Amino acid sequence: MSEKDKTNSLMPSGIIDLIHERAYKEFYLTQILMSNFMENGYKITTPPLIEFEENFAFAIAKVNLNNIFRFTDPISNKMLYIRNDMTPQIARIASTKLKKFSRPLRLSYTGDVLRSKGSQLHPERQFRQAGIELYGAKHEEAAIEVINIGIQTLQKANVENLSLDLTTPSLSNIILKDSKLDEKTENYAKSYLKIKDYKKLRSIPRCGKVLSTITEAAGEEEKALKILSKIDFSPKAKKMIKKLFKICEGIKKINNDIQITIDPVENRGFGYYSGVGFAIFSSSIKRELAFGGQYFIKTNGQQETGMGLSILFDGLLRASKLTKKDIL
Repeated sequence: MSEKDKTNSLMPSGIIDLIHERAYKEFYLTQILMSNFMENGYKITTPPLIEFEENFAFAIAKVNLNNIFRFTDPISNKMLYIRNDMTPQIARIASTKLKKFSRPLRLSYTGDVLRSKGSQLHPERQFRQAGIELYGAKHEEAAIEVINIGIQTLQKANVENLSLDLTTPSLSNIILKDSKLDEKTENYAKSYLKIKDYKKLRSIPRCGKVLSTITEAAGEEEKALKILSKIDFSPKAKKMIKKLFKICEGIKKINNDIQITIDPVENRGFGYYSGVGFAIFSSSIKRELAFGGQYFIKTNGQQETGMGLSILFDGLLRASKLTKKDIL
């Protein structure tokens, strides 16, 4: 190979070619996932790869606008973005073109996403994403349905040793709001929560002991729920804990052998999750295979509840035990 050929064959950081068995595997896994979503009543929706930047945050607040590629549309001279997450696009469609459709509304999707930077856990910058979004259902029922479908789908994709981690991203915010701290103290508390420094959390006035306790409660489901059930929460926080109990019960009715952990202060994902969030893991890889949770969209001028699941193929391709014999 000449020096010119070597240069021309180089790929940008985090961008790879999928060839032969690995390309077949992605294709085959996509069919498995989408078929299972459809069997569970989720209709396929295919949004475009690029949109006007203003569309990205049209239906969901707090979307991640930092890790996206932007460029100017030569026709309209407006800013366009290449999606780094498909959920905001599905939310836009649900709140506009499908706003008159009856609820609960069940949508599924698959497509490539592109991020401007990779991370230690997600070094690839372009990869396939597939998932489901459920709109207009009750929180606990929606969470149970979406999580159980996520577990079922990964099992059909031949992923072994699955475990589930449940989170309550907004619990600490409820506690902080109820405590009416000054801005400086609240920012200190949030910084301690981010690094889970339960010792420093104890120094926060009025709510430090509670924040420290919920941080230390993280762990196996039975232990975590036992600790959380003994805390004297406000009515709003108590309601969230009751939902967490119901969700655990609903998951174990169908997946009674899955290991469940609870982390009350974790807030993974793209920042728009509220209520209860989750991540599904496999012992095959060191990071989540799927994640999701509750969020809110604006439909017909009103707030509507969404519950989503996202499966990222950069991890799925490594975790699935499908072999060349299965695929070819």
